[in-house]
Amino acid sequence: MLFLQTQSFVRPDRIAVIGWSQGGGAVLLAIGAQSLGRPAQLPQGDFGAAVAFYPTSCNTQFKGASWTSAIPLLVLVGDGDVTHPAAACKSFLDGAAARGATVEMQIYLGAYHHFDWPDVPRREVPSLRNAEGVVPIYGTDPAAREDAFSRVPAFLGRYLSN
Repeated sequence: MLFLQTQSFVRPDRIAVIGWSQGGGAVLLAIGAQSLGRPAQLPQGDFGAAVAFYPTSCNTQFKGASWTSAIPLLVLVGDGDVTHPAAACKSFLDGAAARGATVEMQIYLGAYHHFDWPDVPRREVPSLRNAEGVVPIYGTDPAAREDAFSRVPAFLGRYLSN
């Protein structure tokens, strides 16, 4: 953030952060009010908005029950994502919203991990089985993809326009 704000081609008051999967988990880490990676002071302001697609660690087990953020957050997940379950993420984000965080979440029914990737047929990936034995399922969901591609710019426009 501090680096971006020093660049002549960047408007320091209009910076957003976005990430997918592990990058989505990094977004949650980056915007968390108590994150060890956050500078104590940001003289030119903070991120204006954040977007996380099917973020890892979107639950109280990894982020803690007191996680919150002052940065508006949009989270997009599929309810068929078995590796990053939507229900645990929703519970986690509902708690953050109850503590005052501005959170929007879209859960796409029947959508899997990577629902927004172009032209990926549904496939299970046994070689990426996690420690609990869960086999990830990937696949494009055209309706979810289309919605996400309109929802994200609208969300960013609400928080970065001035």
